[in-house]
Amino acid sequence: MLTLMLSSAIIVAVLRIDAATYDCDHKKADQCSLNLMPITNSEIIRRPPKTIAQFNVYCGKIRRYERCTRKFAENCLQKESKQTLSILMYGISRVNKRYCTKEARKKALIDLIQCSGPINFRYYGDLLRNASADLHAIREYPDAKLRIPMACCLYSQYTTQTLEHVEKTCPKYRQEVDSIIRGYSGDSFNFLCGDYADESDKCDPIIEKTPKWDGAVKWKSMIIPMVQVIDSLH
Repeated sequence: MLTLMLSSAIIVAVLRIDAATYDCDHKKADQCSLNLMPITNSEIIRRPPKTIAQFNVYCGKIRRYERCTRKFAENCLQKESKQTLSILMYGISRVNKRYCTKEARKKALIDLIQCSGPINFRYYGDLLRNASADLHAIREYPDAKLRIPMACCLYSQYTTQTLEHVEKTCPKYRQEVDSIIRGYSGDSFNFLCGDYADESDKCDPIIEKTPKWDGAVKWKSMIIPMVQVIDSLH
């Protein structure tokens, strides 16, 4: 009987360890975070949807990507990080719901995706990866009080670059893209960034101080690196 109990305890412990390891697989969580947004979703990049039925396949998987990202936070992040991620995820979930529940919104996003094409998708993906690398560096910047302003100015800079590129390639959809970006960032960025948003003059000297990241980029998505920047102040 004792042997059976010990064996059962060992099996349960092993299963818990395996589950925790799986849930804390940062590559899996990173891909889930990337897949939350059409611009970095691996399936949309490979096979851009042309019909609402095809787009519905993407929408049908959104909840799975959200659960995956939240599960990683629940199992692998500190309490403060969980709260920060929850705030960021709210804006992302709200935008995704908006585009996955209304036919007109679906059509608009499909048209935008078709207009953008593979080359522009790669451009936007590169912007996001560069932003993530910058956030890796900002997280370790010695002057802690400048980390949030740096992240906010960085966000503003990359937003401007994105909108300028849309203006050149798909000008008809500039307002749509602007709405998506602001929706994803949500009220949390507006509250967090304050005077360091929307091309503020205060950003010029701060951007110049932003360090470059020479190490490996652990996260391709911006979501977790942004959480880490905020929580590096605690």
